[in-house]
Amino acid sequence: MKNKSQTPSAGSLTVCILILVILLSPTVQWLFPVLYDGRLDGYTPPVSGRPASLLTGFLDKTLQPWAEKYYTSRLGFRPFLVRSFNEFLFSVFGESASRTLFMGETNGLFNDQTITSLNNEIILKDQYSEKYAREADNLARASRMLRAMQKHLYVVIASSKGYIYPQALGERYIHGGVKDLFSRMASFSMALKAKGVQVYDTGPVLRDLVASTNLQTHPYSGVHWNFYVGCLIGEALVKNIEALGFAMPTKRCSGFEYTLGKNSTDTDAISLLNLWFENNLIKPSPFPKYSDDSHKQISRGKRARLLFIGDSFSDQIRESYKKTEPFSKIVFSSYFGTRVPEYPVAGDLPSLPNEENIDKIRRQLLDDIIMSDIIFLEMVDYNTYRLGYGFSEYLLNNQSFFGYKTTQPE
Repeated sequence: MKNKSQTPSAGSLTVCILILVILLSPTVQWLFPVLYDGRLDGYTPPVSGRPASLLTGFLDKTLQPWAEKYYTSRLGFRPFLVRSFNEFLFSVFGESASRTLFMGETNGLFNDQTITSLNNEIILKDQYSEKYAREADNLARASRMLRAMQKHLYVVIASSKGYIYPQALGERYIHGGVKDLFSRMASFSMALKAKGVQVYDTGPVLRDLVASTNLQTHPYSGVHWNFYVGCLIGEALVKNIEALGFAMPTKRCSGFEYTLGKNSTDTDAISLLNLWFENNLIKPSPFPKYSDDSHKQISRGKRARLLFIGDSFSDQIRESYKKTEPFSKIVFSSYFGTRVPEYPVAGDLPSLPNEENIDKIRRQLLDDIIMSDIIFLEMVDYNTYRLGYGFSEYLLNNQSFFGYKTTQPE
């Protein structure tokens, strides 16, 4: 009896082809980078660049670890399924799968931090007011101490999108709605003013600006303020310092132009959504123009030296200062935990944090205070609960570093 030849069924062939496609997809994506490469912002850990030489990488044993991470992050249809699921949720509910980004009725994307902060300052008003009053007292003491050394402290409260466009969130996201919103909330700015601390609260300024000009302060597809607003705020801070007798540029911001996705800040939120149709959310955003003679200096006085302690909302301000150069020196500290000279000189290297060197970095920043004329302490509204990142407490606990006597009248 003849054996029948075993012919694979159509179903078996389909399964085999599907398995091969899944296994080969990372290689195809590597060979043809025009295809979607499977990366998911916030989902997939970044994979370092592949070895320059595959042969050398194989011999020195760096190829296999890289290939393992590369294939793990791109294998199969997980990226496709994640983006498709996110697209469905966002289209139906206007929220990210992680519930960290929300679509407002107007003005585009809002992050959960601005919503949480608004509600906490309403619901926990008494507790927050007490915390703010204590920190305002510490900052007032620190400010007096700095003034005794001819240093000037300015607290800058940056504004997130929810504090400028609360009506776009409405009752769906804000406890009690937007009626009399800011009179129902705890206010760090008011606590600071009550103690005589120099504070520049950008919230009222920008809300008035929006009401009078309809200027867009935050990108539709981003959660930070745009570069033009950063330039305006930076200019306002410079004008305050000008009264102290320091030389400043004669002209600074001279208008703006609308650009489409020119800066990563304009799209910093949209990348985390991991959608298929992200470009539909990108809209033009104002970008500053600078006057041609911004480099000219007023003849009197000298340019101030600045220590800038802040968060990511300081980026746009400091970017404008790179264009206008109102300060002779800028040292930046992120969250009072890093040290980065903006105008580096030989031997003056950035200091980035780890558990072992945080106190060393702060000691360096004490030296920077001595070498500075102005200290900006910036925090966005949803970071005010962090109470200046520990700056005032650290300064007051190290008064002896400056030879400042704690017995001086407070």
